[in-house]
Amino acid sequence: IAEIAHMTTNSFCRFFKKQTGKSFSQFLNEVRVNNAIRLLTHEDIYVSEVCFKVGYNSVTNFYKQFKKITGTSPKDYVL
Repeated sequence: IAEIAHMTTNSFCRFFKKQTGKSFSQFLNEVRVNNAIRLLTHEDIYVSEVCFKVGYNSVTNFYKQFKKITGTSPKDYVL
């Protein structure tokens, strides 16, 4: 994204945080978790499959970020 905006990575991260009050990684994790919630509540799908579909490479990290953002486990959203 920084390259598209013709900025260095550091400049983009500073700009993003100044504009949104969040780091880009915080924002990205929130988007991923919200997408995961949508998938878990609207599709018959395993949590591990959702993890990879929304962009995480580790189920452990997915659970950690999900709990940090929502205060609950992804399993609580499964159909």
